[in-house]
Amino acid sequence: MKPSIKLLIIISLIAVPIMGVVIAENIAETFLYPQQAVYSPGSANSTVFILNGVSGTVTITDPTLGKNVSVNIDYDPLESGSGAIITPNGYIITAFHVISDVRTLKSQKLLKTMSDEDIKLYLEEAAVNSYLSRNPRFGSQLLYNNPAQSFQINDHNVDLVVAQLSQSNLISVSSSKQVVKVRLPSSNGANKFMDANIVDVGNATMDEDVALLKIDASDLPALQINSGKPRTGENLRIYGYPGNNSKTEMQYLMNSTVIPATSAGSLKSQIANPQGIRYYETSAQVSEGYSGGPVLDAQNKILGIVIYSIEKQSGFKQFMSSQSSVFLSSEYLIELCKRNNVPITLSG
Repeated sequence: MKPSIKLLIIISLIAVPIMGVVIAENIAETFLYPQQAVYSPGSANSTVFILNGVSGTVTITDPTLGKNVSVNIDYDPLESGSGAIITPNGYIITAFHVISDVRTLKSQKLLKTMSDEDIKLYLEEAAVNSYLSRNPRFGSQLLYNNPAQSFQINDHNVDLVVAQLSQSNLISVSSSKQVVKVRLPSSNGANKFMDANIVDVGNATMDEDVALLKIDASDLPALQINSGKPRTGENLRIYGYPGNNSKTEMQYLMNSTVIPATSAGSLKSQIANPQGIRYYETSAQVSEGYSGGPVLDAQNKILGIVIYSIEKQSGFKQFMSSQSSVFLSSEYLIELCKRNNVPITLSG
């Protein structure tokens, strides 16, 4: 055998094991030790703040004054949350419950779009609350038949006053609409809200907590959606706007500069509701306000969106806690976009 051939064989015998080690290390790095999901300014810029509320005009007949009073509600926020820009021309993905009927969600733990009657009731409550803050004697007269008695403005008393006015035909709504507002992060140079159209929502009977919005915009920083199946142990990062959703805080956030917060963790397990909708539990710590925010992999592609809860046949189970979060898989986001012919960018 020629010396050159012997040398080639020796080199091959040495190289093959080394290559095998390198390949094995790459496989281990990819599957056993996933790449860390680091903070991305670009991903933060693609995460929007969302407010769900109502606006309109309500007429109240005040028996203490003997006249009709018109109360204009410019905007009354009911719920806040987060969302992700998925196309440069303004399509946004978020959680259904962020733009759903708040009362039904809280009382029955169910997803439901707002009806005209829902919107009118929210406006009546907002108008009565506003009017009582200026004329507390109005509440005392209605509830206690004594304008001199002290009246405390709270949700319970406001509801009682609205009910009393409705029964006596002393309140009416002349205009009403649900208004979903979206604000881009301040780093985009856009600090004011834009009205958003609700394009479509997930299947409420399946507890499919996803919704599609559209704002009138262009050249926005859009995130790609990972079409692959998330892996247990995979590192991820969540972006959103945490808050407690109180009226006071939402009013504050409407008039202040807000930027998205972030939380990192890993995928713990896959879970499903009785209808078979797949969710993933993570170790990332989140709170109210993160709902609808994007859950991103190490390449900053959307794995899903944060949801608030899952309906169980044995009772309502709440997952939003300081210990873990749950997100709806991107497959449902993709399905919703395809159904509405939204040209999204997929990867994975």
